[in-house]
Amino acid sequence: MESDPNRKNAGNMAKQFAIAMQIPFSLVVPVFVGGGLGYLLDHWLHTKFIFTLVLGFLGFGIGLREVLKMASASDKKNGD
Repeated sequence: MESDPNRKNAGNMAKQFAIAMQIPFSLVVPVFVGGGLGYLLDHWLHTKFIFTLVLGFLGFGIGLREVLKMASASDKKNGD
């Protein structure tokens, strides 16, 4: 029995929707975690906001890498 193309298309759309819902969290959460840790370090070490900025940017880089990794994995799955 052949697979229904509409069902297969709906499954692909659901996977793409799940990835689209995950991307904002994958980008924002590392920034808040890095910035929060930097904020705590700044208060503990009595420095200005240097650790907040550095760890916030580091979190942004990590989040961006994860988003690009998810997009690349999605492209590879759709290409097969």
